Formats: sequence, structure tokens, C-alpha cells
Amino acid sequence: MSSAIEYENPLLKIDTSFQSYLILHSLTPKITSESVNYAFQTECLSRQSLNSITGWNKLVKSITSTDMPSVMKRYFDGAVTVDGWNNTKIYDIAKTCAERLKARLPAIMINTKIQTPELVAVFAEGIEPCIIMTKSLVGMCSEEELVFVLATGISRTHNNHCIYNFIAPYIGFADGNERQKNFTRIESIPKQLNYIMTDWARFADVTNDRAVMICLDEPERFPFILKSLSDKKIPLFMNYDNDEKFKPESVIDDYNKTVKFTAARDLNIPPETTRAERRILCALEFLNCEIYYNCRSDISSEGRGHIVNKPMIDLRCDIIIGASKGVE
Repeated sequence: MSSAIEYENPLLKIDTSFQSYLILHSLTPKITSESVNYAFQTECLSRQSLNSITGWNKLVKSITSTDMPSVMKRYFDGAVTVDGWNNTKIYDIAKTCAERLKARLPAIMINTKIQTPELVAVFAEGIEPCIIMTKSLVGMCSEEELVFVLATGISRTHNNHCIYNFIAPYIGFADGNERQKNFTRIESIPKQLNYIMTDWARFADVTNDRAVMICLDEPERFPFILKSLSDKKIPLFMNYDNDEKFKPESVIDDYNKTVKFTAARDLNIPPETTRAERRILCALEFLNCEIYYNCRSDISSEGRGHIVNKPMIDLRCDIIIGASKGVE
């Protein structure tokens, strides 16, 4: 059994002390349910567009079979396991997040050598889901910020985002090493990938933020936690400007006074609205979605007003995030 798993998973060939832990997780069944499908539909369609581009499959296969194991070795070196016996606080938070998302709990580790605050989620064909957090990141975060960070990481493995985040440097969409920067020229990767990735990164925010909303004990705190993480310059999102200025109270006030009570056909988000502000509006919209209460049966929708289905929330988020200009 062990040799078969090692053959399929190049990451497990790395000599680490937590190899058996990864194997244990590879044998854990996935939990899926259509009733908790919180992913933003437009983001799912954007991933389909990326997958259909000529050369995409070749690119993914090349990177996952060669570069990914090499890059991830840096994160595995000096990493310690998070489980019910070690780093129990983080393990308990992650376990609660996975249960609320009805998602598989990835292997979770803390890297003690890398000095910069980083979160890496990895999951691809033949590679088991794993989240690595640096010790500096953990030290910078409050408990509710750790919920935000871990929910984001679990959402990435749950929604197959990892490969897109990993490929971003190879197509010039994110910073990378010299090989990653030169990969486009060597492999003749279509520039179209970069354009679609720009949209996907914004749409992925909506999916991951919904996961955070599901996992937070107080989801109304989302805007303030996002602001706090941005102020701390914690890099969780691709091509995201952590210097972007926004006031959570103002966005919440605008939502409660106008956006919340405006029909989709009349929604008009000012073009100067920032990416962070749009994210907050989309996150608050999710509190009006039946899917949220399917995931959080411990929370009552009483007092929330009219609860609507996911297609309607997705439509409203299309307009808010800028995927659609409006409804005719």
C-alpha cells in the first residue's frame, strides 16, 4: 500500500518525519454534498475556461510532476505536524472549519524555518491535500484571523484552487523564481491564460470568502478581520493590494442602507469601488443565501429578512464583483 501511494504522489518521496501522516490523510474519504455547494458559480466557469485553453493540461502535468515537488520541499523542510497532540489549538480550528464546510481536512503543518508570513495550500492529481503555514504567520494572527486563514486554505483544497495559485508565477501573474519567470518563453504558454487568470483571481476571492463566512463564529466580523489582515500585510490572495484603503464600517453601512434592499436589475456598483469593498459586499450578500444556513444549521436565519437561493446570490455577486454590468 505504502509503495503504491509513494509512486502516485511525488511529494511523499521527500524524506520527512510526517510522511506517514500524509499517507493517513490520503486514505480518508472525501465529504461532498450538493446542499453545501457554496462556490461562486462564475468562479467555477472561469476555471473551466482556463482548463480548456490549449496547452493547459501539458503545463499542469509538467509542473506537478517536476517543479511542484521541488518547490514544496522548501516548505516541508522544517515543518511540524498539526494534529490532536501537537499545536492542538490550530488543529481544533481547522477541524471545525472542515466540519462546517463539509470538506476533507487536509494535512496541516507549520514551517519553523521560513521567516516570512506565508500560507501554501497544495492539492493536485496524485498529490494529497496539504496546508503549510509559516510560524511567523501563526504568530501574527489572532484566533479569528487564524479561522480566516485556515478557512481560506481549506477552501483552496476543497475547490481545487491550488493548481491555479501554483501556476500563476509561470504565466507572469505572480512573483516567482527565474525558472518560473522564463517558463512562458520556454513552453510557449498562451498569453490568454494571464487575462483569464486576472478574472479568476477576483472570482476566487468570492468563493474563499464564503468559506470564511461559514467558518467564523461571528460572520459579521468578516470586514474587520479582512482589514486587520490587510493592515498586517499578510499575503493570502493573488495580485491583491494590501495597501488598499477601506473602512469596514462605511462598507457595512452602505450595504445595509442601499445594496441589501436593491433589486438585482437595479444594482449599480460605482466603478471606483475597490476590490476589498466589493469582496465585503459579496460576503455580506452570502448571509442572505440558503446555502449558508445549510452549512451552519446552528445559526438561525430568523431576523435576516428574505432568504434566497444560491443562483440569485451568485447573480448579485456577479454585478458586485464586476463580472456583469447589470441585469436587463
